[in-house]
Amino acid sequence: MLESAKRTPEILFENEHFIAVDKPAGWLSVFSRMGEKETRPVVGVFLEKKINKPIFPCHRLDVEVQGVLLYAKTKEAHALSQKWFENRIIVKSYLAITHGKCQDRWSPDIPRKILKDELDPGKTWTWKTQMSRGKRRAYEDARGLQAITEATFLKQNGDNCFWKLSPLTGRSHQLRLEMALRGFVIKGDELYGSTDEHEDGIDLQAWQLNLKNVTEKDRMGLPLIVACQEPLFHV
Repeated sequence: MLESAKRTPEILFENEHFIAVDKPAGWLSVFSRMGEKETRPVVGVFLEKKINKPIFPCHRLDVEVQGVLLYAKTKEAHALSQKWFENRIIVKSYLAITHGKCQDRWSPDIPRKILKDELDPGKTWTWKTQMSRGKRRAYEDARGLQAITEATFLKQNGDNCFWKLSPLTGRSHQLRLEMALRGFVIKGDELYGSTDEHEDGIDLQAWQLNLKNVTEKDRMGLPLIVACQEPLFHV
């Protein structure tokens, strides 16, 4: 498990078009609605001061989540990257540590989808859920937008279950809700029912961005894979 508290963003890649960082938990991707009154650290502000020029977020991560975050340095690169994410061209991979299946850890107001399958290492599911976002949490809603997630169970050690997750859509809190719905709450995620206390984040890491489906010309110098140097756990 990574010790993310007190860390500052680590630059993973930089050229004239893009800059990618490893965002620590506890940092915002961009300013919240509080604007300049925000007291939490903001990655975008940190980078703009570091490179002395404006940048544009290509996507965002929850403040509680650590991992790869991509920014564009030019409006052209930003517009291009937005199409990658909107059209699901980029393959996003996350690592998560969850509690073992335990009903008493589920928040009482979250509907439950019991995962009855055996947890065989390497087994993969494709989950499709209609989701909406409330003031604090996402929730299952027949009128919501469809979320699609590929989840691979890797291993279990006591109460710790280790997962690789790939969101094929970009719904708010998608992975956090999907794991809670199946009874495997992400460790430290008190919002969705975890009983663990984490100082600044949860055990969910945006591990890597895979650009294999982007042409070499359109990548504008980005490597095929942008990944954290230190994974949440060894895969």
